[in-house]
Amino acid sequence: MIRKLIETKHAPLPVGTFSQAIIANGWLYVSGQLPLNPITGTLVEGGTLEQTKQALQNALAIVEAAGLTVDDVIKVTIFLHDMDSYSKVDNLYREFFSQPYPARSLVPMGNLVRGGEVEIEMIAVFP
Repeated sequence: MIRKLIETKHAPLPVGTFSQAIIANGWLYVSGQLPLNPITGTLVEGGTLEQTKQALQNALAIVEAAGLTVDDVIKVTIFLHDMDSYSKVDNLYREFFSQPYPARSLVPMGNLVRGGEVEIEMIAVFP
């Protein structure tokens, strides 16, 4: 199996020992993206919605760096600190994806890295 590293300056650099994304066998695996400003590396302010929007933008920037589009995303996993925000996050999610929506998991998390409210990972496939 050949693995190819995907990196872009349009998403935050990893804060640990992992890659932004890896391509393997026609699949793109995007690591969990925090709601960090890609220029400053700082957590965006404003609460769960603003952080969800930033995390989605970061993950999709990596998808685009691989030469794919939002339509190639087939699975999204959202790690959410506050499940009371679920409906707000779901409504925002609809602004990024259209039907047929990617498969999705939403996992409640107590504490996320850097005190964020959300982390989002994606899997996409090359057509």
